[in-house]
Amino acid sequence: MHIRLLDLEDTLVWVLAADEIYSPKAGYTTLCAKRFVIDINWWWRGLWKLHCPAKAKLLWWSIMENKVPTWDNLQKRSFVGPGRCSLRSIDLESGQDLFMDCNVVKKVWV
Repeated sequence: MHIRLLDLEDTLVWVLAADEIYSPKAGYTTLCAKRFVIDINWWWRGLWKLHCPAKAKLLWWSIMENKVPTWDNLQKRSFVGPGRCSLRSIDLESGQDLFMDCNVVKKVWV
């Protein structure tokens, strides 16, 4: 909200309408426009408040944002290397493969 300091009589100003005058229609239109705005990264708000080591939070954030330095991400940054999963040596290593699909990792977690 902007505060205007003038020697005039105070008035209510609705900055979300073109004429700066509030009307029920302007209020309804504003509410409807903001109703369907969804925060895509909703999960990270609570992540940083968790009581766990910072490195665990950073790892979880890296996994969720696909920022883990797996071979698919390193190749996008012009790194040269085998490009294969070091556990199975058959697929291109990716975050999805490493943390969700890899049978070797699933055995470790179980």
